[in-house]
Amino acid sequence: MKNNSFEDCWSDYEALILHRPELFRTSELLPIVTDKEQARAFHKRTGQCIGVIYKSPYHILLVDLIDGKYTYERLIPAMVRGAVVIVAVKDGKYILLKQYRHALRDFEFSFPRGFGEQGISPEENARKELAEEIGADVISMEYIGSVAADSGILGTKVDIFYCEISDYTTNTGIEGIVEIIEVSPNEMDKMISSNEISDGYTLSAYFLSKMKL
Repeated sequence: MKNNSFEDCWSDYEALILHRPELFRTSELLPIVTDKEQARAFHKRTGQCIGVIYKSPYHILLVDLIDGKYTYERLIPAMVRGAVVIVAVKDGKYILLKQYRHALRDFEFSFPRGFGEQGISPEENARKELAEEIGADVISMEYIGSVAADSGILGTKVDIFYCEISDYTTNTGIEGIVEIIEVSPNEMDKMISSNEISDGYTLSAYFLSKMKL
């Protein structure tokens, strides 16, 4: 956690504006204040810190001042691109991980996925995640699009890959994974309708793959 003084938050914010200007595209609907003195005045009036509130190797939490009147929070990836979800299929069946998710403090069924990493492409990252999480032998891999799972807070889209695999390992224990299962398309639909699968990335990747392939 960083020291949330106005100067610290704003200094990191200005650096982000310079290096990742696409995050600050202009809009008449929700205009972001990038003037330091206007932001400082709002901070003095309200006590709210504006700018980069927290950063880690994975995420950056921003608080933007909108139109000089109110703030919006957003969580952006530390890497510009590279987060992936993989629709992994073996012999016509989907591969799902049963994984304990820290943020929910509960189990979720989901496709393999991972954060972006410096120096590797999204496809390379997808292959790496498959190797790490399920030890997959990849037959083919195809990019099918990108999705925004929660545009209310997450300032990012993830790349979706459809991957045919010939084999995988059932070793578990890493990253909260307790089980790896194979499900048919019909079983997948039933798990979704019964709310057994509620992970937003998995749902959006699944339906994107059905529309694309």
